[in-house]
Amino acid sequence: MSKTNFLNEKNNYLDNGFVILRDFISKPEIDKLIEELERVKKLATLNKHRDFHLINGRVSSMHNLADYSDYYKFFIQNSPVQDFFNSVYGSSSSKIFNSSFFAKPRRNGLETIAHQDNAYFCMDPPEIMTCWFPVDFSDSRNGTLYYYSKSNTLGNIPHIAEGNLGASMCINQENINNVARKFDRHEITLSKGDCVVHSPLVVHGSDANLSEFDRRAFNFSIASSNAHRLEESYQNYQNKVKKFLKNKK
Repeated sequence: MSKTNFLNEKNNYLDNGFVILRDFISKPEIDKLIEELERVKKLATLNKHRDFHLINGRVSSMHNLADYSDYYKFFIQNSPVQDFFNSVYGSSSSKIFNSSFFAKPRRNGLETIAHQDNAYFCMDPPEIMTCWFPVDFSDSRNGTLYYYSKSNTLGNIPHIAEGNLGASMCINQENINNVARKFDRHEITLSKGDCVVHSPLVVHGSDANLSEFDRRAFNFSIASSNAHRLEESYQNYQNKVKKFLKNKK
């Protein structure tokens, strides 16, 4: 990516709350991450209610992967996304607080209701960037991500814990309708090696995957060295999730 294009991508990210970076993630590294998942799967099942979720006997999502995999941790810390992040926010924190795999299996992939990531992170200032990249491809056929462009200008929106396992927090329908009236919805199309990076305040989600294609994808988040956790907000979030998980037992 040339310096000029890099600046264009940065401006698009700041304006719209997300931007696609083409051919940005190494395909061999994606293949290695899939291999690593088989080892991590055995460890994640030890904390299955939090980090390992099934649907109809198939993996739906896995979370906190960097807690189980030194390879994924190294991948995140050395990803080219770090350079893009630094161009937007400056130096990043070494803390890894989000690293997941979303299987979204064919015919059974669950909808992810519209939400903002900061409902989970509770960081201020919200100088955070989430990178999301598919294993194969992601488009309108298999439940790709959608974004409400420029909705990151709204600040933090109240959330409720009425989503699904792996994506518990969501915006209520009235507020989603308000967002949809004000902002354009964009479905993204990604091939293997592409990624999308987004702000923690942009409203986004994904539709159910009823197709014949899996929609496997990884994500991770990076925070700036300035960002700090709002402990009261984070505790409120944790309490909501505990209740949510208890009701899902």
